Amino acid sequence: MTASCSLLVDTSDLSGGAALPAGDAGHDATDSQVSVHFDAAPEAATDAKAPLEAGPQADADAAPPIEAGPRKNSCGALLFGTPVPVFNGDFEQGCSNGFTGYATVPANDTSAPSNGALACRLCYLTGGGPDGYFITANVPRNVVAGERYEAVACIRTIPGGDAGTPVHVEIGVDQDVNLGGSVAVSATYTEVRMGWDVKQSHDHVGINVRGITEEGACFLIDDLSLSLIKDAGP
Repeated sequence: MTASCSLLVDTSDLSGGAALPAGDAGHDATDSQVSVHFDAAPEAATDAKAPLEAGPQADADAAPPIEAGPRKNSCGALLFGTPVPVFNGDFEQGCSNGFTGYATVPANDTSAPSNGALACRLCYLTGGGPDGYFITANVPRNVVAGERYEAVACIRTIPGGDAGTPVHVEIGVDQDVNLGGSVAVSATYTEVRMGWDVKQSHDHVGINVRGITEEGACFLIDDLSLSLIKDAGP
């Protein structure tokens, strides 16, 4: 947990924050608990990349993506572009496999998956701090300026839990990052999404799905996807 804190910076010195591309944000963000720093700790980067480099399952997950075009995920979100493989993006190999958590201990949940047998339960840890709680994926990929990506996840309340917890997506690397507007979780799965217009080259894509600091707050996440929406061009 301590290593993951390197993802966070004080946003008070930002002039207006990161610009949000039109059409990417959900409901207006109701809090300032956002990260604009994606320089992931070495442990987090290592944990996320290791599964891609080992074993037959990694080879299968790294298979060429399907043809680009519109499609839907398990909660009905319309996806566009070319799919970029996210290791264990459906969480069927467990919440700790390829993901790290901050101010939360991601737990396997079989009560209400959006797809398959497992979803991931995230609950805010008491004393975790003011920066919210989130799950992080670092997707190894050579990205270049001019490309555009979009991350989409399915979220909902835990069964019997309180609705209304704001959740948003952050996608990018270091200060080259876009932050989505918050979506309030409910008793049915809905999508939370954010696009990223790449400003400089990187060797991975960082994705955070974050809830705000609130005692007793929890949500389920399933089916995290990443798509290449636009090439850099000539």
